[in-house]
Amino acid sequence: MHPILEKLRAGSVALWRDVADGLTALDVTDDPSSEDYFWLHTIFANLLKIDPSISEIWSRCTLIKADAPHYLQQIGLLNPATPEVLFHIRNRLTNVYKLSRRIDPSASLKGTVLEALFTTLESRLMLPDGKRPLETTGSMFGETALACNDQP
Repeated sequence: MHPILEKLRAGSVALWRDVADGLTALDVTDDPSSEDYFWLHTIFANLLKIDPSISEIWSRCTLIKADAPHYLQQIGLLNPATPEVLFHIRNRLTNVYKLSRRIDPSASLKGTVLEALFTTLESRLMLPDGKRPLETTGSMFGETALACNDQP
């Protein structure tokens, strides 16, 4: 395992062991303004401060901005899909998009940024014979699993 991942894992295990033992109070909520929401980021920042080997490895990494993965969130996932959004999605201007589970499940996706993304992804999952190699089960708001599907 990579040294940074090893140290992050050890730090995470230690933190949650301390929480379970009542030695550390942690209020992990779904609110990004909460002090404890970014607990993993805090562990990593502390590792960089106290572990010279981790700091040295990290200093050699190419830092990649998170602007592109957040692009759809910045536009608004339920806002209309503009030509610029369609261009971004269809031309794969990022390898990953950060989405959100904080979406009203009763909201219509018709014409939205999310519909454009899902439609594009679905078309890329189709095999030349019209069959789908993978199918998701559940809903985008609940648990999702992948299953083989040999029906169109």
